Amino acid sequence: MLVNGYGAMVVNNTPVSRPQWFPDDRDSMIVGWAGHHDIYKPYGVEKFEWDPVACQFKSAWINMDVSSLNAAPTMAAQSDMAYTVGARDGKYTVEAIDWTTGETARTWTLGSSRFNSLYAGILIDMDGRLHYTSLWGKTRLEID
Repeated sequence: MLVNGYGAMVVNNTPVSRPQWFPDDRDSMIVGWAGHHDIYKPYGVEKFEWDPVACQFKSAWINMDVSSLNAAPTMAAQSDMAYTVGARDGKYTVEAIDWTTGETARTWTLGSSRFNSLYAGILIDMDGRLHYTSLWGKTRLEID
C-alpha cells in the first residue's frame, strides 16, 4: 500500500491463474518469480481517498492496465506520480501513475527476469532518479 495525504493506493498481487498442482496459499511465490508472464500476471491498482466528513474511504480511481507485480510502490509528491515495478509483454517495467487521475503517465520497459524487484521498494534519490534492487543487483532509472 502507498499512502499520500488522504489517498491510499493498493495493488493487486493475486495471479490470474496458477498451475493446478500449485498450493492455493502460495500465490506470492507465483507473483514473485513468474508474475511477469501473462498467464500469471496480476492486474490492477486502485486509489482510495479518505472522506473526513463521511469518515470513510471511497474509491477515487482504478487502473486495470497496470500490473504491479511485487514491488513496494513509492510516491513523488512534488510531481504527483506514483511508481511501481510491473510487466508488459513478458518484460519487467517501471510504471508511473498519475496520483490524481490514475492514468498511466509513462512506462519504462526494462527487460528480462534480471529486473525482477522481488518485493523490494522503489526509492527516489535527491536527483529524482528511481532505484530498486533486483535479483541481479541494483536498477537505476533517469527520469527526464
